[in-house]
Amino acid sequence: MKRGLKLVKRIIMSIVALLLLIIIAAGIILRNPIKTAFTVKQISNNPAFYCKASGNLYFDDFLNSDGYTSEDATRYLYKRLSLGIYNPSKNQNCSGFYAVTPEGDYILGNNIEIPDLEMFRVPCVMESEINKHTIGLCNMGNVIDLRDGLDIFDKIKFYAMPYYIDGGVNEDGLGIAVASVRNARSAYNENKKYIDSAMMTNAVLNHASTVDEAVEYMEQWNVAGKYFICHFLLGDKDGKCAVVEYNNGEMEVFYPENGQEYMAMSNCMQANPIGYGADRFESYYKSLGECKGVVSMEKAFDLLEQNSLESEKMWSVVFNLSKKTLNVKFFNDPEKIYTYSLS
Repeated sequence: MKRGLKLVKRIIMSIVALLLLIIIAAGIILRNPIKTAFTVKQISNNPAFYCKASGNLYFDDFLNSDGYTSEDATRYLYKRLSLGIYNPSKNQNCSGFYAVTPEGDYILGNNIEIPDLEMFRVPCVMESEINKHTIGLCNMGNVIDLRDGLDIFDKIKFYAMPYYIDGGVNEDGLGIAVASVRNARSAYNENKKYIDSAMMTNAVLNHASTVDEAVEYMEQWNVAGKYFICHFLLGDKDGKCAVVEYNNGEMEVFYPENGQEYMAMSNCMQANPIGYGADRFESYYKSLGECKGVVSMEKAFDLLEQNSLESEKMWSVVFNLSKKTLNVKFFNDPEKIYTYSLS
C-alpha cells in the first residue's frame, strides 16, 4: 500500500515538474510577446492603440532567411513565436508629401486609406527598437476583431506588427511614407534576395540613417507583393528626399526637380503620373508649388485632408523628421492630433 502511494506521489511530482518546465519554457519563448502585450493601450475612445514592441522580433533573422513573401513571414512568425499572424496588408489608396515648416523642420505627411469596412480599420502607433529606435503606424484590423473585445491573446499579436509598418521615422530623423501602385512591377535578379513590399518600411528604418543610405539599402533587394507593390517617399532631417518605385521591372529613384525642397506621391507612377491617383498627385504639387514647399503643421494636415479619400481613411500622419515626432489624426477623431516622440 505504502509503495503504491509513493509511486502515485512520484507520478504526480513528475507531472507537476513537467508542467513547470513547460510553463518556464513558454515564458522564455513568449517573454517579449507578453511584455509587448502589457504595453498595448487604447488611444482615447478610438478604435486605435499604442504599443511598444519588446525585443528584436527576429526581424534580421527573417531578412537573412530564405523566406521573403508574406506567407513566408507568416510561417516564420508562427514557427518562432507561435502567433499564427497572417499578412495584414491589403490594397491601399494612399498619398503623401515632403516639405519644410516655416521654422525649418523637415516633415513627411502620409494619408493611409483602405477600401474596407470600419471594423477592419484599427490603427496602431507602434514603437520598437530592433536595430534603431523607430515609431510608425500599422493596421491591426485584419488581425484582431474588436467586436469581441481585446483579450491577452489579441494583445500578443501586436508583437509581430512592426513587420508591417505603414510609414514611420527613426532615431536618426529618416522617415518613410508609402502608397500602393497598381501597375508596379519588380524585376527578378538572381543575385538579390526578395523582400515583401509590406516589410520594406521597417527594413529601411532599421538599416539606414539618411535618404542616400536608404536608397543604397533598397537597391540590395528584389521586391515582391501579395496584393500590390508600394512605392516609397523617403525624407530625412537634412533636407533630402526621394521617391523609390518599381517600373518596368526596374527600381527607379526620383529626386526633386529644379532645386525644390518638396516632393509628393500618390497611387500613380512617379515616372508617368496618369490614371488612378493622378488628381491627388497634381493637387499636392499645385499646393506645394504655391507655397514653395513651406508648410506649417496645421497646413500639412489641411493638405492631407484635401487629398484624402474620406470614406476609406484610416489615418493622416505628419512625421516631424527634425524633432523625430509622429503626429496623427485618426479617421473617426479628425479634430484631435495625437503626438508621440522618440526623444
